[in-house]
Amino acid sequence: MRIRIIYIMMIACTMLQSCDDFFDKTGDDSDVTAGKFFKDETAFMQALTGIYMQMRAPELYGNTLSLGMMEFASQTLEPYDEETTAASKLDFDAPVLRQRMDTMRICADRVIESCDRIIDEAEHTKVVFFTSGLKEIVLGECYAIKAAMTFDLHRLLDLPMDGVEEWLDKADRLLSANDPIMNATNPSSVKVGEIDRRLRTFQLNAYAVKALKARVALWKGDYQKALDNADSVMLHTDPARVATRYQLFYFVTPGKYGSDYCFSRENIFALSSLPTGFTRLSATLFDQKKVRCRTDIDRIYAQQTDIRRRAWFREQEDGTQIMSNKYGPNTLLTGYVSTESGGSTDLPAAIPYIRLGEVQLIAAEALWRLGRKQEARQRLIAMQSNKDVTYAADASEDADLLPMIYDEYRRDLFGDGQLYYLNKRISR
Repeated sequence: MRIRIIYIMMIACTMLQSCDDFFDKTGDDSDVTAGKFFKDETAFMQALTGIYMQMRAPELYGNTLSLGMMEFASQTLEPYDEETTAASKLDFDAPVLRQRMDTMRICADRVIESCDRIIDEAEHTKVVFFTSGLKEIVLGECYAIKAAMTFDLHRLLDLPMDGVEEWLDKADRLLSANDPIMNATNPSSVKVGEIDRRLRTFQLNAYAVKALKARVALWKGDYQKALDNADSVMLHTDPARVATRYQLFYFVTPGKYGSDYCFSRENIFALSSLPTGFTRLSATLFDQKKVRCRTDIDRIYAQQTDIRRRAWFREQEDGTQIMSNKYGPNTLLTGYVSTESGGSTDLPAAIPYIRLGEVQLIAAEALWRLGRKQEARQRLIAMQSNKDVTYAADASEDADLLPMIYDEYRRDLFGDGQLYYLNKRISR
């Protein structure tokens, strides 16, 4: 036990640079006291930005919890070394993978501790926030991030998830009443890798909280709660509620994505990534290491018209497929946001956390399990029509829809590091 503790402490020390504790710094490695750091609302915003920077580190969602380890654990990619082989076999206790898992846990715990620090300072100090609603937004995002990180540790390591629903409820109350995304009328321009707080899909916004609540409820088998929260998210895509020009996320349809191969407009929440981050990871895996897809693409994407198949994959001379396009260097979020002058800006591929397709599928699965089978079928048909496929529409009305819903999860979440959790959930 003592050796184990020393081992973990050694890992923590080696991670100080890549899994940075933002509370010790102000951006230029200059030490500041806690009291000085939280002297005004700007300090709180800087601290919250630091948490998102922690989350996009390769030890967390920038690699391990997304396209890296978790995608190999999702059984979609051919392993290329001892570590990815262990992940593909779900052998998380293998010595070659153990250090990576321990490092991930340390970094995840630091994210949670960072959220607790901001929450404690905001709720128990007399710092004045001059911007209306900003304190509530900061608190709401911190509660949401804390819940998201804890829930992922629960799904991956079977750790307790005590408090997750309570934190999400708090985040929901705080953000539903104060988050600008609920109005969605403010244009924003963003530089590469920049975290611009006006572009709310790069923060854990009010709709993302609802989406996460739907994900948690489905995991627990609370299908009515999953449906209610999923439907709350879908309201943003209703032109009668939010004018099309102000919708920050919506389904990408054939001919509408240009060079945005990752369909970024379907991200309800994603982490802003530097060019040296997620995009480079994709290039390393698929362009340099030539990692192949181990799943039979022709079976999963049986209909050739599927825009995801056309956009994400590239066939090799031997007939195998690599997912070089989805997050690769050629993927740009062209025209992702409008500037005040009427132009647009480009960003590298973001790191997805939760997408619109997953939310629609949560609604379809919840409806099916609640016995509302025709409604479930219509939800699946609507989703698939956006991808130019007709699996559900072609099926008989009395067909078992659940396998079709699972197959659609596999198509839509390919490459996002999420399919491990689907496989684990449906086999419990």
